[in-house]
Amino acid sequence: MNGLQYEARIRSYLLGRYAAKTAASQLIGEQDLRQLQVKNGIFQQPLLVSGDGHRHPVSISHSGDVSAAVAFPAELQMGIDVEALDEVNVAAVETQMTEREKVTVSKLPISYEKGLMMLWTAKESLSKAVKTGLTMPFSIYEINQIELRPTYMVSTHTYFTQYVTLSVLGHRYAVSLTIPKLARLPEAFGQECQAFLAKL
Repeated sequence: MNGLQYEARIRSYLLGRYAAKTAASQLIGEQDLRQLQVKNGIFQQPLLVSGDGHRHPVSISHSGDVSAAVAFPAELQMGIDVEALDEVNVAAVETQMTEREKVTVSKLPISYEKGLMMLWTAKESLSKAVKTGLTMPFSIYEINQIELRPTYMVSTHTYFTQYVTLSVLGHRYAVSLTIPKLARLPEAFGQECQAFLAKL
C-alpha cells in the first residue's frame, strides 16, 4: 500500500511540474518544455527557470490525478488551488472556518459541504499568493464576502484586502485562483474553468 501511495505522490508531483511548464510556455512563448525547469524558492515556492536563465513565478496545485498551475509576470502575485471534493474531510475543513465564514457558506445556493470546500480552496490559494502557505493560522485568510457571477464566485478577504479570489465549482473538483484586486482576467475565465472541470 505504501508503494502505491508513493507512486501516486510522484505522479501528482510530476503532473504539477508539467502543468507549470505548460502554463509558463504560454506566458513566455517557449514551446520546448525541455528548456524550462521548475525549481524552489527560499520558501519552497515553485519558480520556473527558462533556458535563458530568467526566472518566472508560478503557482502549482495538485489533487489526485489533477494538476493546475498559473504562470504570471513578476510584478504580480497569484496563487492557485485545486481540490477533489470527495477526498477531503469536510468535518476537518469546517474546524478551520470562522463563524463568519460558516454563516456566509450557509447562504450560498450550493450545498454547505461544497461551500466549505470552495472556501478551503480560496483560502489555500491566497496562502500561496502571499507565500506563507499553511504556516499561518487559517483564520488570517478569512473570507468576508462572496459575490456570485454567472460561472464563478468572487471572494474578498478580511485581512488581505488587496486580493480577490475567483472560484469555480465542478461536480468532482473545486479550483480557486487568487489575484491582485487591480489585475484583470479574460471575461471567459469562468467558462474556461467550467469546461476544464467538466472533463474530469
